[in-house]
Amino acid sequence: MGAGKNIISNSTINTGGGDFVNGNNNFIQKIIINLENREARLRSIIEQTKNVLNKIQSNISGVQLKRNLLDFPVTDLINQNQFIFIDGEAGSGKSAYAKQILESLEDTCIISFAADQFLKSSLINTLHEINVDLSVQEIFSEFKEFTNQLIYIDSFEKLLEGDAEAFRELIAILRENKKIKLIISCRSYALEILKFNYFDKQLLHNNSTVVNVPQLTDEELNYFVQNIPELNSIVQNLN
Repeated sequence: MGAGKNIISNSTINTGGGDFVNGNNNFIQKIIINLENREARLRSIIEQTKNVLNKIQSNISGVQLKRNLLDFPVTDLINQNQFIFIDGEAGSGKSAYAKQILESLEDTCIISFAADQFLKSSLINTLHEINVDLSVQEIFSEFKEFTNQLIYIDSFEKLLEGDAEAFRELIAILRENKKIKLIISCRSYALEILKFNYFDKQLLHNNSTVVNVPQLTDEELNYFVQNIPELNSIVQNLN
């Protein structure tokens, strides 16, 4: 990936729930959407990734919100950090923003999970539950045509519900495989607790960053009201 090439801009990247845009990510276009030339044993992990991303919605009644978020160079962010945490309050659009990032990445193989899938006693159990008999390293080795390797985990706060030994095993793998990047979306109240529980400071030092997605502003709420008048009474009650 060329440094500084991809810039996330909500005015140019629209991500609707259940759909993928025609972004730069040829892995999404060729593999996830079209299952191009893939053996049956790889289809489970591809479908897993597709299902996680398809559940992420960034519109209300078909109206797409163009978030007033600060643009940042995604490529540089990923090149400089192995771990990227996208945090914000409930309803701030963390997952939708993460999905926009994933769709913008060039030449990148993506594996996605819901965080609660790691509430298992081992990573093998997590993978077996989705009918995958390959290790994480073996999965990526099957997609050698893609230079970059990335794992996305949605709703990281779910790990507060139990012990996630499977996630600890994943982090151990990433510690030894610096090329594999990890993007996590998480509610703000849980992020620091979970970083303390599952990461050591040395691993994250100069190797991680946090991207905060703020709550909707009044201007952004008004955008929805203008396009969906039925929401006016709800917004008025919030105020």
